[in-house]
Amino acid sequence: MSRASRVALLFGLCLNLFAACASASLSLSLSVGPDNNGLCPGGTNGYRWSFTPTVSAGDTGPMFFTIYDTGSPCTVEASFPAWKGEVSVTDYPAIFNVEFDCGGSTGCTSGFGGGAAVNDVIFTFATGCFSYAWQDTDAAGAAQSGSARICAPGTPTASEPATLALLGLGLAGFALARRRKLN
Repeated sequence: MSRASRVALLFGLCLNLFAACASASLSLSLSVGPDNNGLCPGGTNGYRWSFTPTVSAGDTGPMFFTIYDTGSPCTVEASFPAWKGEVSVTDYPAIFNVEFDCGGSTGCTSGFGGGAAVNDVIFTFATGCFSYAWQDTDAAGAAQSGSARICAPGTPTASEPATLALLGLGLAGFALARRRKLN
């Protein structure tokens, strides 16, 4: 195995280890569908964005997640009884943040009747991507936090610039190794 191949293999292993260590303990799943309750301005119908938090085994509350830089929501419906929802205006009046907070140490992972804790936001649009940040408490009682990006199903997405840069570096490294091997 050439030196360039060993370096590329080592680099790939390091990336995989980093990804495994950086895995989130609170993640969100998202479903989007029409909402026919007339909750948007003028009594119009919107789209129900349902955010369902999932946590690692042993993690407890209090926990929260904030969805950043959304458009104006028609309404926010938190999962009863543990979760509360709140909308805050950013420095720019047309951009909002939506926060869902479960302040207790129990009941954060289940909703009314024992089902999943589903927190809904009604928007006038059906596609898009948002960044979100989260915080919860691990099994040892330590606070932990992170951030991620979530997109509605059907939203076209593009690769992150850092991913494309790493791909380009890898291809350039292979081209350089091949060129040295031919000479």
